[in-house]
Amino acid sequence: LLAHRSFKTYRPVEYFLSFLAVHAIQGPPIEWVSNHRASAGYLESLTLTPPHPPGTTTCTADVERSFLDRANARDLSAQAFYRLMEATWVHQAVARYALTFAVAGYPGIVWSMAFPTFIGWHETFLVNSAAHMWGRQPWNTGDLSRNNWWVALISFGEGWHNSHHAFPSSAAHGLDPWEIDIVYTCIRIMAALGLAWDVKLPSKRDMERRRQPDGKQKAW
Repeated sequence: LLAHRSFKTYRPVEYFLSFLAVHAIQGPPIEWVSNHRASAGYLESLTLTPPHPPGTTTCTADVERSFLDRANARDLSAQAFYRLMEATWVHQAVARYALTFAVAGYPGIVWSMAFPTFIGWHETFLVNSAAHMWGRQPWNTGDLSRNNWWVALISFGEGWHNSHHAFPSSAAHGLDPWEIDIVYTCIRIMAALGLAWDVKLPSKRDMERRRQPDGKQKAW
């Protein structure tokens, strides 16, 4: 929604989803979007170092993201809401932990905060590491991205990462019929309810042009 604008929605819906995303505690939207756009070469005119370059599979890339310039997220930094999220996301996390502790004590902290955050972080780390090391490459992208089925299952479709590298603006990552993509299913439900439109998908021609012969689809 924010990094690639793969679909459109109403501004209040966008802000609500972004607010929820802040509570995954992976950084504010401006930072996250800027880092992702840099890694995907979103703006070729900017000389930003990708946080996980095509040949990189180490976890250091996840740390290095924090030090990138944010010039390629000016569409977000121009909006007061995203500047507010930038300034307060840590405070929101602390307040949520404090409220959870006040209501449910340490068990609440562990099971409703720490454990889900741990899982969310490692889903992201696996996409940036395992999905660049193991899996199939149905699309010719010239990099190490892979479609990894088990990463896709635990990350609701994000593990079809070779598809994302091939078609970064596509709302769907699971492009073959057998590839489960829960995130795209949610977008389709939003579209059916009138909450999403202009949902982007690659054309059949683009898919045929990018698809590799079976013999070149490295499995592991």
